[in-house]
Amino acid sequence: MKDLSMPMNSRLPLLLASAALASLSLGGCLSAGPVPEGNESETSSDSDTTTSGETTTTTDGTSTTMTSTSTTMTTSAGVCGDGNVDAGEECDDGAGNSDDAACTSSCMNNVCGDGLVLGGVEECDDGNEVNTDNCTAECKDNVCGDGILNEGVEICDDGVNDGSYGGCMANCAQLGPYCGDTFVDADNEECDDPDFHSGCLPEQCVMATSCLEIKNAVAEADTGIYTIAPAKEGVAPLQVWCDMEADGGGYTMVKVNHYPGRNAAEAEAVCDKYGMTLFVPRTEAHLVGAFNFAVNENLAPLEFQDVTAIDEFLLIMGIYPKVTGETCPGAALNSVDCEAFEANDGGPFWASNAPFEGQPSTSNCEGCSGLYGFDENGAVNYMTFYAIKGGGESETFMCHIGDKQ
Repeated sequence: MKDLSMPMNSRLPLLLASAALASLSLGGCLSAGPVPEGNESETSSDSDTTTSGETTTTTDGTSTTMTSTSTTMTTSAGVCGDGNVDAGEECDDGAGNSDDAACTSSCMNNVCGDGLVLGGVEECDDGNEVNTDNCTAECKDNVCGDGILNEGVEICDDGVNDGSYGGCMANCAQLGPYCGDTFVDADNEECDDPDFHSGCLPEQCVMATSCLEIKNAVAEADTGIYTIAPAKEGVAPLQVWCDMEADGGGYTMVKVNHYPGRNAAEAEAVCDKYGMTLFVPRTEAHLVGAFNFAVNENLAPLEFQDVTAIDEFLLIMGIYPKVTGETCPGAALNSVDCEAFEANDGGPFWASNAPFEGQPSTSNCEGCSGLYGFDENGAVNYMTFYAIKGGGESETFMCHIGDKQ
């Protein structure tokens, strides 16, 4: 048989050609199909390219390496000014960001109170909410006439600034007429005196009608001489004694020395000329305070001044029997223990807390006055009531304003 074999040196080129052809054929098949799993990898770095490969061995012992390339892009966190509102940003107008624009250079909304002036919207911005400095809490310039006081710059600013009473002058540098400037504004004030002993009530600039009004307005007011304007029409202001201690203070009284002597009913008419009534003690402390006023040189009596300091200014008082005949005999003379007596104004009264034998009398006349005597401490140690000429008479007595009860 004919040997058809070829020498080795003749077959070698043919084998090499066959292997190359097989490799081309195999590569074409693989590239037409899907990439096997495990041949891709991804990374998170910007513009990174990752290449993975797999080696396949053929049946004839040769190997072919296949490669697959995958590229991924990552974006870094956004920055202020890129035009995108990213996390942590309230706004981002890109090139339009500015500290005088709606979106600041730090990508925050430009608002009143942030210390940045928003052009065309805010007049100022000092970074606080104080309304009394140069820039208001609404980011407006604090100017005279806006009704907002600029402390340290303006004296006043009522928004009108027309110099009217209680207002502000046009330049915000001076107050208009006001209560407390010591000038009496005839259209708005009765008085304007910082000394409350004058009877001018502070912050009101009206005259007090009683010591009680003064005490209510000025807690520190002390006992002494004051001027008041009694509420009765036509009565001129006059000096009075104010007891500012007894029962919290506010008792008003004056001494009167009047000739000839008067019983209680007649003395009431004299007191009425001064807008007052005959004195009525409300409590023991009130009576003691009145006694101390009566027996000391202090405020001169009205009408005549030849007698100025005696206990007989309390000889008659405005306490009367309601009925004729027996009225509380053996009872203490006060509004709790003796309901058959009354004060001239219907209020409480207090002359004693212990009964006097036979008094109040069993033969009183309605509206008649009694007579009272006192010990050195101001306590009543004598009283008598009788129905003669309207009761007891006295040239000296006291009048009071009975608003404190």
